[in-house]
Amino acid sequence: MSPTRKLVAACTLLFFFGLGATEPYRVLILGDLHYDGAPYHAPRASLSSYAKTWQKDIPSLLASAAKRLDNTFAFVIQVGDLAAGYADSVEHQEAMLNDAFFTVKKYFPSHRLLVVKGNREVCVKSGSKTYVSNEVTARALLPLVAKETGFSSLPTGNWSLMHRGDLYLFVDGFAPNVDFVGFVDGELNAHPEARYVFLFTHLPVLPASHSQPDWLLPHYPEIARLLAKRNGIIIGGHTHQFSLISYEFAGMGSITQLLVNSMAANWQKPGEWLPKCENYADHFAAMKKKNEPYEFESVFSADGYRECVVYFKCSGYAILEISDEEVTAKLYNGASGAPLELFLREE
Repeated sequence: MSPTRKLVAACTLLFFFGLGATEPYRVLILGDLHYDGAPYHAPRASLSSYAKTWQKDIPSLLASAAKRLDNTFAFVIQVGDLAAGYADSVEHQEAMLNDAFFTVKKYFPSHRLLVVKGNREVCVKSGSKTYVSNEVTARALLPLVAKETGFSSLPTGNWSLMHRGDLYLFVDGFAPNVDFVGFVDGELNAHPEARYVFLFTHLPVLPASHSQPDWLLPHYPEIARLLAKRNGIIIGGHTHQFSLISYEFAGMGSITQLLVNSMAANWQKPGEWLPKCENYADHFAAMKKKNEPYEFESVFSADGYRECVVYFKCSGYAILEISDEEVTAKLYNGASGAPLELFLREE
């Protein structure tokens, strides 16, 4: 079934199963949050726009999401750029990551908070220059995520877990010399019985950004084809827009990608779910800003797209609802009003 969308009133869904069925559960998804503040930057540095959203908008968003949680939720998953990064020292970057994690965690004390590594987590400033430090996340972020999962440690941002028969893959698109294609392939082969396969990444696999469409997860062609064999679902962020894109590889299978935006710029005054584009042709026209073809055009042909919707000026969070019958996502934009429901996968 192709992903479809409709506006629905918030309601309680009842599922009935036969013997041996898996009990349905839910997962809260948070997009980029860019936690920031004055203590992480040089004296007299101006307060960033991200720090200003953390004074009111993002706390309101997180509080709204927290009110919806109950014991049917398995996890809270944040898809990278938890912190704004670009602190003025390694020490301040580590403090920013630590503070960001525990500030978000206080809204969800009874649920596991799982965080994907984003590009801003590894960017540190030194004077007027910026450099990449994967060691910062290894020291300050991954140990916190490991504690949430019950693992003794997480050597990299590539790791997995099984929950109620579903395979959750978390990938790190920023650490050098890490074979995460081999990691994904190995995990898929190790769990052929998995009911659903979810891949959590900060960077998109399918092009979704109109300003930087070719900033994709490294090795995205191989990852896309591996996931298509299992009709995988990709959950990510990075673009600061909600979007739903589904692509089918002929004779292989399909992938569905949901990107979530929690930047909260419009949280206090939520807008309608207005599509910025509703089909591949419009999406591609918005991306096409140079004469040369993008590399991804040789990987994803136009006739493979089954759904391609990018939403305009909406921020919030998503709730995945996972059952034997289907996987759906409810997108919330504002503390009130009906969510937008998306069908991601049907058994």
